[in-house]
Amino acid sequence: MKRLFVLSLVAVLSVGLLSVGAFAQPTPADDQSEDTYVEWTIDAPMQCTLELSTHNGVNLGTLDEIDVDYSARTDASADPEVWGTSNCPYAVSVEVTSVNTPIGTQVLEDFSINFDTQDAPTTNKQNNSSYWGGSWWSFNGVNDPTTFVKAGNNDYASTDTDKWNVDYMYHTDYDDQNADYRVNLEYTASTE
Repeated sequence: MKRLFVLSLVAVLSVGLLSVGAFAQPTPADDQSEDTYVEWTIDAPMQCTLELSTHNGVNLGTLDEIDVDYSARTDASADPEVWGTSNCPYAVSVEVTSVNTPIGTQVLEDFSINFDTQDAPTTNKQNNSSYWGGSWWSFNGVNDPTTFVKAGNNDYASTDTDKWNVDYMYHTDYDDQNADYRVNLEYTASTE
């Protein structure tokens, strides 16, 4: 019986201690918060600016001989130029948008452009090579842009202006007909 009494006493004390422990849990503190902020100022040209200027229309004149190259530079007063101004890398392409000739797009076989890039390397679309200086290039067709130059800088902080001399040439042959010929071009500057 003594044993039973001791066991009962231990059981009652254990339950009592557990109960007291359950009620003696710490109460949560009041919520506390503080506001703060993060701020900064940006004072740098983060956006690319790009401007393209092209020459006025060019007239090669009256072509009165067969099997001859006629160029805009033949006339000393003609000096077609293209200008690009940007603070980021860009490419200049040109495409034939339409032709108005009696021989249709066949005119493009004898029509070529010289994009003289004295300030920047040029990428030749036909063989994807770069070179300095100008060469004569033909167009592949209407609405088929050819990238002639990649220019600009990567710093976005300074603006550079590049100038390219452009020349156009037509080679007359026996497929030509007496009429007015016109090739409409569109220059495009695109950021890279």
